[in-house]
Amino acid sequence: AREVCMNPTRPCMLAFMMNGELLHPDHGYPVRLLMPGYIGGRMIKWLTKISVTEGEGQNYYHLYDNRVFPKHITSKDEATKHKIWTDPMYTINDRNINSAIWAPAHCEKVSLSAGKYTVGGYAYNGAGRPIHRVEVTLNDGHTWMPATIHRFEKPSEFGMVYCWVHWTVDVPVDLLKGCGEFAVRAWDDSQNCQPERPSWNLMGMMNNPWFRVKVHDVPGGAAVWFEHPTRVEPNLGHAWDKDRLYLTADGQLASPGWQERLKAEYSEAFKPLPLQEQPLDGEEYNDKARFLRSENVKKAGAAKASTMEISAEARSGDGTVNNVGIKMSGNVMCEHCSQRFDTEAAKKLHFKFIHDPNRHQED
Repeated sequence: AREVCMNPTRPCMLAFMMNGELLHPDHGYPVRLLMPGYIGGRMIKWLTKISVTEGEGQNYYHLYDNRVFPKHITSKDEATKHKIWTDPMYTINDRNINSAIWAPAHCEKVSLSAGKYTVGGYAYNGAGRPIHRVEVTLNDGHTWMPATIHRFEKPSEFGMVYCWVHWTVDVPVDLLKGCGEFAVRAWDDSQNCQPERPSWNLMGMMNNPWFRVKVHDVPGGAAVWFEHPTRVEPNLGHAWDKDRLYLTADGQLASPGWQERLKAEYSEAFKPLPLQEQPLDGEEYNDKARFLRSENVKKAGAAKASTMEISAEARSGDGTVNNVGIKMSGNVMCEHCSQRFDTEAAKKLHFKFIHDPNRHQED
Protein backbone atom coordinates (compact mmCIF):
# COMPACT_ATOMS: atom_id res chain seq x y z
CA ALA A 1 0.00 0.00 0.00
CA ARG A 2 2.94 2.34 0.54
CA GLU A 3 3.66 2.39 -3.18
CA VAL A 4 0.01 3.16 -3.92
CA CYS A 5 -0.09 6.00 -1.40
CA MET A 6 3.01 7.54 -2.98
CA ASN A 7 1.72 7.05 -6.53
CA PRO A 8 0.54 10.40 -7.96
CA THR A 9 -1.96 8.60 -10.22
CA ARG A 10 -3.82 7.16 -7.19
CA PRO A 11 -5.60 9.94 -5.25
CA CYS A 12 -5.43 8.45 -1.76
CA MET A 13 -6.97 10.65 0.90
CA LEU A 14 -8.20 10.99 4.46
CA ALA A 15 -11.93 11.72 4.32
CA PHE A 16 -13.99 13.31 7.08
CA MET A 17 -16.99 14.40 4.97
CA MET A 18 -19.27 12.68 2.47
CA ASN A 19 -21.71 14.49 0.18
CA GLY A 20 -21.15 17.72 2.10
CA GLU A 21 -21.85 16.19 5.52
CA LEU A 22 -19.71 14.72 8.27
CA LEU A 23 -19.14 11.01 7.86
CA HIS A 24 -21.80 8.78 9.34
CA PRO A 25 -20.41 6.22 11.82
CA ASP A 26 -21.35 3.45 9.37
CA HIS A 27 -18.98 5.06 6.87
CA GLY A 28 -16.08 5.57 9.27
CA TYR A 29 -16.58 8.70 11.42
CA PRO A 30 -14.50 10.62 12.36
CA VAL A 31 -12.00 9.91 9.55
CA ARG A 32 -11.65 7.19 6.95
CA LEU A 33 -8.72 6.28 4.75
CA LEU A 34 -9.80 6.21 1.08
CA MET A 35 -7.78 4.38 -1.56
CA PRO A 36 -9.79 4.59 -4.79
CA GLY A 37 -9.94 1.27 -6.62
CA TYR A 38 -9.21 -0.78 -3.50
CA ILE A 39 -11.65 -3.10 -1.77
CA GLY A 40 -13.50 -1.59 1.19
CA GLY A 41 -11.65 -3.84 3.62
CA ARG A 42 -8.42 -1.94 2.94
CA MET A 43 -10.00 1.50 3.50
CA ILE A 44 -9.71 1.79 7.27
CA LYS A 45 -12.72 3.24 9.12
CA TRP A 46 -12.86 5.14 12.43
CA LEU A 47 -9.30 6.37 12.01
CA THR A 48 -7.83 8.12 15.06
CA LYS A 49 -4.07 7.53 14.68
CA ILE A 50 -1.55 6.88 11.90
CA SER A 51 1.73 5.09 12.64
CA VAL A 52 4.68 5.07 10.24
CA THR A 53 6.54 1.75 10.43
CA GLU A 54 9.47 0.30 8.56
CA GLY A 55 7.76 -3.02 7.86
CA GLU A 56 4.27 -4.16 6.92
CA GLY A 57 1.63 -3.96 9.63
CA GLN A 58 0.88 -7.15 11.57
CA ASN A 59 -2.77 -6.42 12.32
CA TYR A 60 -4.74 -9.67 12.59
CA TYR A 61 -7.33 -8.71 9.96
CA HIS A 62 -4.63 -7.48 7.61
CA LEU A 63 -2.89 -10.86 7.68
CA TYR A 64 -5.74 -13.32 8.12
CA ASP A 65 -8.50 -11.75 6.04
CA ASN A 66 -8.98 -10.42 2.51
CA ARG A 67 -6.97 -13.11 0.71
CA VAL A 68 -7.71 -15.46 -2.18
CA PHE A 69 -6.03 -18.83 -1.78
CA PRO A 70 -5.77 -21.59 -4.41
CA LYS A 71 -8.54 -24.17 -4.47
CA HIS A 72 -6.41 -26.87 -2.85
CA ILE A 73 -6.11 -24.77 0.34
CA THR A 74 -9.25 -26.02 2.03
CA SER A 75 -8.64 -25.08 5.67
CA LYS A 76 -6.85 -22.60 7.91
CA ASP A 77 -4.41 -25.35 8.87
CA GLU A 78 -3.56 -26.00 5.21
CA ALA A 79 -2.82 -22.30 4.69
CA THR A 80 -0.55 -22.33 7.74
CA LYS A 81 1.23 -25.49 6.57
CA HIS A 82 2.01 -23.93 3.19
CA LYS A 83 3.12 -20.65 4.87
CA ILE A 84 1.07 -18.42 2.59
CA TRP A 85 -0.72 -16.15 5.07
CA THR A 86 1.85 -13.42 4.53
CA ASP A 87 2.55 -14.16 0.86
CA PRO A 88 1.62 -10.98 -1.07
CA MET A 89 0.67 -13.11 -4.09
CA TYR A 90 -2.64 -13.93 -2.36
CA THR A 91 -3.46 -10.49 -0.92
CA ILE A 92 -6.57 -8.63 -2.11
CA ASN A 93 -6.01 -4.94 -2.76
CA ASP A 94 -7.62 -3.65 -5.95
CA ARG A 95 -11.12 -4.79 -6.80
CA ASN A 96 -11.66 -7.12 -9.74
CA ILE A 97 -14.15 -6.46 -12.53
CA ASN A 98 -17.77 -7.15 -11.64
CA SER A 99 -21.34 -6.35 -12.64
CA ALA A 100 -24.83 -7.02 -11.34
CA ILE A 101 -28.50 -6.66 -12.26
CA TRP A 102 -30.84 -4.51 -10.17
CA ALA A 103 -33.76 -4.25 -12.61
CA PRO A 104 -35.80 -6.34 -12.56
CA ALA A 105 -35.59 -6.62 -8.79
CA HIS A 106 -35.73 -9.91 -6.89
CA CYS A 107 -39.30 -11.27 -7.11
CA GLU A 108 -40.42 -8.38 -9.30
CA LYS A 109 -43.50 -9.18 -11.38
CA VAL A 110 -43.87 -7.98 -14.99
CA SER A 111 -46.98 -8.29 -17.14
CA LEU A 112 -46.63 -10.08 -20.47
CA SER A 113 -48.59 -7.24 -22.05
CA ALA A 114 -45.61 -4.93 -21.57
CA GLY A 115 -43.78 -4.65 -24.86
CA LYS A 116 -40.26 -4.15 -23.56
CA TYR A 117 -38.53 -4.11 -20.22
CA THR A 118 -35.44 -2.03 -19.44
CA VAL A 119 -32.99 -4.41 -17.79
CA GLY A 120 -30.41 -2.46 -15.79
CA GLY A 121 -27.66 -2.64 -13.23
CA TYR A 122 -24.18 -1.49 -12.34
CA ALA A 123 -20.56 -2.45 -13.05
CA TYR A 124 -17.22 -1.53 -11.55
CA ASN A 125 -13.51 -2.30 -11.73
CA GLY A 126 -10.37 -1.71 -9.66
CA ALA A 127 -7.02 0.05 -10.09
CA GLY A 128 -8.65 2.92 -12.01
CA ARG A 129 -9.38 0.74 -15.04
CA PRO A 130 -12.51 1.74 -16.98
CA ILE A 131 -15.47 -0.47 -17.84
CA HIS A 132 -15.49 -0.66 -21.64
CA ARG A 133 -18.37 -3.00 -22.32
CA VAL A 134 -21.41 -4.54 -20.61
CA GLU A 135 -23.41 -7.36 -22.24
CA VAL A 136 -26.56 -9.33 -21.45
CA THR A 137 -27.26 -12.87 -22.64
CA LEU A 138 -30.62 -14.64 -22.82
CA ASN A 139 -29.20 -17.99 -23.98
CA ASP A 140 -26.40 -18.91 -21.58
CA GLY A 141 -23.70 -17.01 -23.41
CA HIS A 142 -24.30 -18.14 -26.99
CA THR A 143 -25.17 -14.59 -28.04
CA TRP A 144 -24.93 -11.24 -26.23
CA MET A 145 -26.80 -7.93 -26.34
CA PRO A 146 -24.64 -4.81 -25.80
CA ALA A 147 -25.90 -2.51 -23.04
CA THR A 148 -25.75 1.26 -22.91
CA ILE A 149 -23.25 2.47 -20.29
CA HIS A 150 -24.07 5.55 -18.20
CA ARG A 151 -20.92 7.16 -16.77
CA PHE A 152 -20.66 9.68 -13.92
CA GLU A 153 -17.07 10.87 -14.14
CA LYS A 154 -14.43 11.86 -16.63
CA PRO A 155 -11.01 10.16 -16.58
CA SER A 156 -8.34 11.87 -14.49
CA GLU A 157 -5.28 13.45 -16.09
CA PHE A 158 -3.72 9.99 -15.82
CA GLY A 159 -6.66 8.26 -17.51
CA MET A 160 -7.94 6.69 -14.28
CA VAL A 161 -11.63 6.24 -13.38
CA TYR A 162 -13.05 4.95 -10.11
CA CYS A 163 -16.84 5.48 -10.09
CA TRP A 164 -19.25 2.65 -10.69
CA VAL A 165 -21.13 2.86 -13.98
CA HIS A 166 -24.80 2.13 -14.58
CA TRP A 167 -26.01 0.23 -17.63
CA THR A 168 -29.35 -0.45 -19.34
CA VAL A 169 -30.65 -2.52 -22.24
CA ASP A 170 -34.22 -2.87 -23.55
CA VAL A 171 -35.37 -6.47 -23.90
CA PRO A 172 -38.74 -7.63 -25.31
CA VAL A 173 -40.78 -9.20 -22.51
CA ASP A 174 -41.68 -12.22 -24.63
CA LEU A 175 -37.95 -13.01 -24.96
CA LEU A 176 -37.50 -12.71 -21.20
CA LYS A 177 -40.42 -15.09 -20.69
CA GLY A 178 -38.91 -17.70 -22.97
CA CYS A 179 -35.28 -17.57 -21.85
CA GLY A 180 -35.59 -19.15 -18.41
CA GLU A 181 -32.53 -17.23 -17.23
CA PHE A 182 -30.52 -14.20 -18.31
CA ALA A 183 -27.10 -12.97 -17.23
CA VAL A 184 -24.73 -10.00 -17.44
CA ARG A 185 -20.96 -9.67 -17.78
CA ALA A 186 -18.57 -6.73 -18.09
CA TRP A 187 -15.27 -6.09 -19.89
CA ASP A 188 -12.50 -3.59 -19.18
CA ASP A 189 -9.91 -1.77 -21.30
CA SER A 190 -7.58 -4.81 -21.35
CA GLN A 191 -10.42 -7.09 -22.53
CA ASN A 192 -10.54 -8.73 -19.12
CA CYS A 193 -13.98 -10.30 -18.73
CA GLN A 194 -15.99 -11.77 -15.89
CA PRO A 195 -15.77 -15.58 -15.86
CA GLU A 196 -18.81 -17.71 -16.54
CA ARG A 197 -18.55 -19.71 -13.31
CA PRO A 198 -17.37 -19.09 -9.76
CA SER A 199 -14.02 -20.30 -8.45
CA TRP A 200 -14.12 -21.81 -4.96
CA ASN A 201 -11.66 -20.38 -2.44
CA LEU A 202 -11.39 -20.78 1.31
CA MET A 203 -12.65 -17.29 2.20
CA GLY A 204 -15.16 -17.10 -0.65
CA MET A 205 -13.80 -13.75 -1.79
CA MET A 206 -13.48 -11.95 -5.13
CA ASN A 207 -15.87 -14.28 -6.94
CA ASN A 208 -17.19 -12.37 -9.92
CA PRO A 209 -18.98 -14.79 -12.28
CA TRP A 210 -21.82 -13.73 -14.55
CA PHE A 211 -24.72 -12.37 -12.50
CA ARG A 212 -27.69 -14.63 -13.35
CA VAL A 213 -31.41 -13.98 -12.87
CA LYS A 214 -33.99 -16.74 -13.33
CA VAL A 215 -37.38 -16.15 -14.96
CA HIS A 216 -40.59 -17.92 -13.81
CA ASP A 217 -44.23 -17.82 -14.89
CA VAL A 218 -46.77 -16.33 -12.50
CA PRO A 219 -49.42 -19.08 -12.30
CA GLY A 220 -52.52 -17.88 -14.12
CA GLY A 221 -51.32 -14.31 -14.02
CA ALA A 222 -50.22 -13.60 -17.61
CA ALA A 223 -46.97 -12.37 -16.09
CA VAL A 224 -43.45 -13.47 -15.16
CA TRP A 225 -41.44 -12.97 -11.98
CA PHE A 226 -37.67 -12.81 -11.53
CA GLU A 227 -35.44 -14.64 -9.07
CA HIS A 228 -32.05 -13.18 -8.10
CA PRO A 229 -29.24 -15.30 -6.63
CA THR A 230 -30.08 -13.89 -3.20
CA ARG A 231 -32.12 -11.08 -1.68
CA VAL A 232 -30.63 -7.77 -0.57
CA GLU A 233 -33.11 -6.51 2.00
CA PRO A 234 -33.33 -8.51 5.28
CA ASN A 235 -37.14 -8.64 5.18
CA LEU A 236 -40.15 -7.20 3.38
CA GLY A 237 -40.25 -4.33 5.84
CA HIS A 238 -37.18 -2.98 4.04
CA ALA A 239 -38.56 -3.54 0.54
CA TRP A 240 -39.79 -0.67 -1.57
CA ASP A 241 -42.69 -0.64 -4.02
CA LYS A 242 -44.12 -3.94 -2.73
CA ASP A 243 -47.00 -3.76 -5.19
CA ARG A 244 -44.71 -4.79 -8.02
CA LEU A 245 -43.43 -7.91 -6.19
CA TYR A 246 -44.69 -11.46 -6.63
CA LEU A 247 -45.65 -12.74 -3.18
CA THR A 248 -46.97 -16.04 -1.89
CA ALA A 249 -50.52 -16.44 -0.56
CA ASP A 250 -49.29 -15.59 2.96
CA GLY A 251 -47.64 -12.40 1.77
CA GLN A 252 -44.02 -13.59 1.67
CA LEU A 253 -41.48 -13.41 -1.14
CA ALA A 254 -41.71 -16.40 -3.44
CA SER A 255 -38.03 -17.26 -3.02
CA PRO A 256 -35.02 -16.45 -0.85
CA GLY A 257 -32.96 -16.38 -4.07
CA TRP A 258 -32.01 -19.21 -6.38
CA GLN A 259 -28.51 -19.65 -4.94
CA GLU A 260 -30.01 -19.79 -1.47
CA ARG A 261 -32.67 -22.22 -2.65
CA LEU A 262 -30.10 -24.41 -4.42
CA LYS A 263 -27.36 -24.01 -1.82
CA ALA A 264 -26.60 -27.74 -1.57
CA GLU A 265 -26.51 -28.20 -5.35
CA TYR A 266 -24.40 -25.05 -5.79
CA SER A 267 -21.86 -26.32 -3.29
CA GLU A 268 -21.81 -29.73 -4.95
CA ALA A 269 -21.08 -28.18 -8.34
CA PHE A 270 -18.07 -26.08 -7.30
CA LYS A 271 -16.64 -27.38 -4.01
CA PRO A 272 -13.06 -28.69 -3.92
CA LEU A 273 -12.59 -32.45 -3.87
CA PRO A 274 -9.65 -34.62 -2.79
CA LEU A 275 -7.66 -35.86 -5.76
CA GLN A 276 -8.91 -39.42 -5.38
CA GLU A 277 -12.53 -38.22 -5.53
CA GLN A 278 -12.21 -35.97 -8.57
CA PRO A 279 -14.04 -37.36 -11.62
CA LEU A 280 -11.83 -38.17 -14.59
CA ASP A 281 -14.46 -36.83 -16.97
CA GLY A 282 -14.95 -33.07 -16.71
CA GLU A 283 -18.52 -33.48 -18.00
CA GLU A 284 -19.54 -34.66 -14.53
CA TYR A 285 -18.62 -31.19 -13.23
CA ASN A 286 -20.36 -29.56 -16.20
CA ASP A 287 -23.57 -31.53 -15.63
CA LYS A 288 -23.77 -30.21 -12.06
CA ALA A 289 -23.22 -26.63 -13.24
CA ARG A 290 -25.81 -27.01 -16.02
CA PHE A 291 -28.35 -28.25 -13.48
CA LEU A 292 -28.12 -24.91 -11.68
CA ARG A 293 -29.45 -23.24 -14.83
CA SER A 294 -32.09 -25.72 -15.99
CA GLU A 295 -32.85 -27.52 -12.70
CA ASN A 296 -33.48 -30.59 -14.82
CA VAL A 297 -31.78 -33.83 -13.83
CA LYS A 298 -29.91 -35.45 -16.70
CA LYS A 299 -31.45 -38.78 -17.57
CA ALA A 300 -29.12 -41.72 -17.15
CA GLY A 301 -27.60 -42.71 -20.46
CA ALA A 302 -29.35 -39.92 -22.33
CA ALA A 303 -26.16 -38.54 -23.81
CA LYS A 304 -24.41 -41.85 -24.46
CA ALA A 305 -23.59 -42.76 -28.00
CA SER A 306 -25.10 -45.87 -29.55
CA THR A 307 -23.27 -49.09 -28.66
CA MET A 308 -20.67 -50.23 -31.20
CA GLU A 309 -21.13 -53.78 -32.46
CA ILE A 310 -17.89 -55.79 -32.41
CA SER A 311 -17.75 -59.07 -34.28
CA ALA A 312 -16.55 -62.18 -32.48
CA GLU A 313 -13.55 -62.38 -34.83
CA ALA A 314 -12.37 -58.93 -33.78
CA ARG A 315 -12.69 -59.42 -30.03
CA SER A 316 -9.57 -59.98 -27.95
CA GLY A 317 -8.30 -60.27 -24.40
CA ASP A 318 -9.82 -61.81 -21.32
CA GLY A 319 -10.51 -58.69 -19.29
CA THR A 320 -7.02 -58.45 -17.79
CA VAL A 321 -4.46 -55.75 -18.53
CA ASN A 322 -1.81 -58.32 -19.50
CA ASN A 323 -3.91 -59.76 -22.32
CA VAL A 324 -5.29 -56.59 -23.88
CA GLY A 325 -5.23 -56.98 -27.68
CA ILE A 326 -4.43 -60.70 -27.55
CA LYS A 327 -6.79 -63.24 -29.12
CA MET A 328 -7.57 -65.80 -26.42
CA SER A 329 -9.91 -68.10 -28.32
CA GLY A 330 -8.82 -70.72 -30.88
CA ASN A 331 -7.44 -74.28 -30.97
CA VAL A 332 -3.86 -73.41 -31.99
CA MET A 333 -1.56 -71.35 -29.70
CA CYS A 334 1.69 -69.63 -30.69
CA GLU A 335 4.72 -71.15 -28.93
CA HIS A 336 6.27 -67.68 -28.54
CA CYS A 337 3.30 -65.80 -27.01
CA SER A 338 -0.22 -66.39 -25.71
CA GLN A 339 -1.94 -65.56 -29.00
CA ARG A 340 -4.32 -68.27 -30.23
CA PHE A 341 -5.58 -69.04 -33.75
CA ASP A 342 -8.27 -71.11 -35.39
CA THR A 343 -5.94 -72.72 -37.96
CA GLU A 344 -2.32 -73.77 -38.28
CA ALA A 345 -1.98 -71.59 -41.38
CA ALA A 346 -2.97 -68.49 -39.41
CA LYS A 347 -0.42 -69.33 -36.73
CA LYS A 348 2.32 -69.64 -39.39
CA LEU A 349 1.49 -66.23 -40.84
CA HIS A 350 1.60 -64.78 -37.32
CA PHE A 351 5.05 -66.33 -36.76
CA LYS A 352 6.32 -65.04 -40.11
CA PHE A 353 5.37 -61.42 -39.48
CA ILE A 354 5.92 -61.23 -35.71
CA HIS A 355 8.45 -63.74 -34.41
CA ASP A 356 10.53 -64.94 -37.42
CA PRO A 357 14.09 -63.55 -36.90
CA ASN A 358 14.40 -63.27 -40.72
CA ARG A 359 11.10 -61.43 -41.15
CA HIS A 360 12.76 -58.25 -42.49
CA GLN A 361 14.66 -60.10 -45.25
CA GLU A 362 13.40 -60.50 -48.80
CA ASP A 363 11.45 -63.69 -49.52
